[in-house]
Amino acid sequence: MRLPRLIRNFKEFEVVTKSELINYYNECWLERFEKGHNPVSHAMHLGYFADKSVDNDTAKLNSNEFLAKQVRIPADKEIFIADLGCGIGGTCIYFAQNFPLARICGINISEEQIDFANKVKKQKNINGQIEYFISDYAETQLQSGKFDFVIGVESICHAHDKSKVYSEAYRLLKPGGVFAMMDYFEEKNPISKDEINNLNIFRKGWAAVEYIKNYELLLSKAGFKTVTAVSILDKVLPGINHSYNKAIERINSGEFSGYTTAFQNHLKACAALCELTEKKIIDYKVIVAQK
Repeated sequence: MRLPRLIRNFKEFEVVTKSELINYYNECWLERFEKGHNPVSHAMHLGYFADKSVDNDTAKLNSNEFLAKQVRIPADKEIFIADLGCGIGGTCIYFAQNFPLARICGINISEEQIDFANKVKKQKNINGQIEYFISDYAETQLQSGKFDFVIGVESICHAHDKSKVYSEAYRLLKPGGVFAMMDYFEEKNPISKDEINNLNIFRKGWAAVEYIKNYELLLSKAGFKTVTAVSILDKVLPGINHSYNKAIERINSGEFSGYTTAFQNHLKACAALCELTEKKIIDYKVIVAQK
């Protein structure tokens, strides 16, 4: 795929501040959810397309199901789950609805997103199972050794120092507990000018310092004993292609110049992602590590 000229020659990547990250999610995601975006899953993450007949919102629920199976969440005993970077609570809600004995803590730095998450929780009448906290997920004030599972769904990529997040996840977990990430991973360094440009577009447009790499070494240094990885890029590609087509349509429309800078960059990132996955620079994986 060749990107439109409009989004080539992107300026060099700049570090994303915490305020820019919050602004990105509020401008590019929260307003859409307030208007009814993804009403079934309340998810900001990609969907898992087991077959071509699955619709986009159902596929997002499938992602949560796939993650639950990968970490082996039990349905018959009380468990504690921490969701690092929980968005508006889509994954928290899924776990609460499908694992009635689960107690879930959702952590997010955006007060606006947490406010909306609490509204959704109240609407679905699942107040007792989920509690939300406004916090940096690399430095939570949650109790050490409390959690059976700590997860991050398309959120750990935003951390400036990912080793701090892994150490915090390790601290939060019980002995034998499981940490899992479902996210984009930088598989190899870009070589050409266009590849570097596309990666910068992707990082800036989705407010990420860098996508995840060197995770085996960093998780091991944090104390985790076993680390496994499963690529599910083939199962999320329909969602990536869907986002690409929508983004190109908007980029080429007369309305593009009227969008906020954050949303313009978001659309450019959706377009750039297709080329990055085609070149195998970006992969999409589930990583599971045990304490």
